Amino acid sequence: MEQPGRKKIGFARVSTSDQNLEPQIARLRALGCDEIYTVKESGAKAHSETLEQCFSVLQEGDMLIVTALDRLSRSQKQLGFIAERLKDAGIELHSDREKIDTSSAMGQMFYTIAVAFAQFERDLIRERTQAGLALARDQGRIGGRPPALDEDGIDSVRQMLSGTTLSVKAIAAHHGIKPSTVYKYFPGGRAALNQP
Repeated sequence: MEQPGRKKIGFARVSTSDQNLEPQIARLRALGCDEIYTVKESGAKAHSETLEQCFSVLQEGDMLIVTALDRLSRSQKQLGFIAERLKDAGIELHSDREKIDTSSAMGQMFYTIAVAFAQFERDLIRERTQAGLALARDQGRIGGRPPALDEDGIDSVRQMLSGTTLSVKAIAAHHGIKPSTVYKYFPGGRAALNQP
């Protein structure tokens, strides 16, 4: 049964700028959409920004309508996270091609599966991260970028600063680093090293 006051918001996407959005828009209008958000770009940024605009007008009890699930999401993983977000916000989802309507008991099964998939993906990422950190610890490494200079490199820069008249820029270039990196290791540069 149609809920009074419930908004129907449509979302349409084509993957490249030369594809035609009109068939999706026409179908979404036929399905009763009050507003339709469209993406006509191949990039993830445009898709994400438009999806956020769409979410900003959706409220609990509203329905998001797409002609097909692959119009809503760029990947199966992303679909899981979108479904989870919709479910948590109390927003229903209708996909015309797959005949998914989460306002029905059968449609709720989609949310259950999609949300479980999103949680599974998060668990995998957490597992990989923990395994990577453990391996790094076992090998004597810690997280973050490796240092720009090892001990030999630091000694070499020190010797060149104190024993030559080469500019900091030339010394940095010799070691394949930026002048700012020299000053990071030796604040004050040559002048500080040559102080009595």
